[in-house]
Amino acid sequence: MKEFVFLTAGGVALGIVLGGISGKAMNYVPERSVKAIITIITAFSSYRIAEALSVSGIIAKPRGLS
Repeated sequence: MKEFVFLTAGGVALGIVLGGISGKAMNYVPERSVKAIITIITAFSSYRIAEALSVSGIIAKPRGLS
């Protein structure tokens, strides 16, 4: 049970942090194509970073990028 909570909480926390960072970055970019690229890179990198940290990569979807 403790491992499940760690995996879940770690994934959510990472998603919130990376979503906030990418959201701030997108505020400075006027082009839609660049915003799409930032979204794709953030989604892919959040999964890879989460797996490297041994937390849930699936749950680490950046919040605010839906």
